[in-house]
Amino acid sequence: MRSRAFLIVLLFLTWSFSSGWYYVCKVKAKCPSSAGVAAKERPTFTFRYGISDPEVNPSFNEFKTRIEERLGESNLLTITGLYDPNELNTTDFDNLGTARATAILQALSDIDPGRIVLSSKEISFGSQVDALDAVTFTILTKNQFVEETSFGASLYFDENINAENMPAKLEGYLRFIAIHENEKTIAILGYWYNEVGEAETSDLGLERANMIRDILIEQGFNPDQITTSSRGQSEPLADNTTESGIRENSRVEIFINE
Repeated sequence: MRSRAFLIVLLFLTWSFSSGWYYVCKVKAKCPSSAGVAAKERPTFTFRYGISDPEVNPSFNEFKTRIEERLGESNLLTITGLYDPNELNTTDFDNLGTARATAILQALSDIDPGRIVLSSKEISFGSQVDALDAVTFTILTKNQFVEETSFGASLYFDENINAENMPAKLEGYLRFIAIHENEKTIAILGYWYNEVGEAETSDLGLERANMIRDILIEQGFNPDQITTSSRGQSEPLADNTTESGIRENSRVEIFINE
């Protein structure tokens, strides 16, 4: 009997580690190299100062293959174009960052544009005017449990899910936060919808937020950097008369702050 219990614990730990490893290494590509430091690769796309069209390097096909693998069936890709406000913008876009992100979108025409989000960011290139690394790529997780956003993520799970039977995709995302966002502060908001009173839905929303907080702390996140609160059944995102709508409205939102 004791050996059976040991086997169950061992299998659970193996599953937990594997799910976290897959999310951190394969989806987010945050695994260190064997030397403990990620290798610095030559950018696939480089730009000249004041120019929106990229110079495509020989690693393009390999880069596109890696992006498609990490996107999987449902994840999203954010392309952020960088620009210096001192650059002369001769394009029809508001800034060169948006123009650069759009040019990369066209280069990645094999990927469904509905799964790509474009953005821009202002930086200073200083005195550098050639071979600018002026675009960044971020994979945003999107599955039945996690939908990453620019602010953090929305988590969707029913009332039967708890710390003991956490789905691998949700477990992997929380492990990623604990490892790679541990210097930031996090606000966790719980929502809950059902036909009980407003006070009870507020309590249930807070209970869900606290569960996520406790899992992050167990994985090493500093408890002083986490706050939790509940908004009960306020701010619904979907129709509460459907099962899917209730699930979407009974969510947990994580805001990751600098």
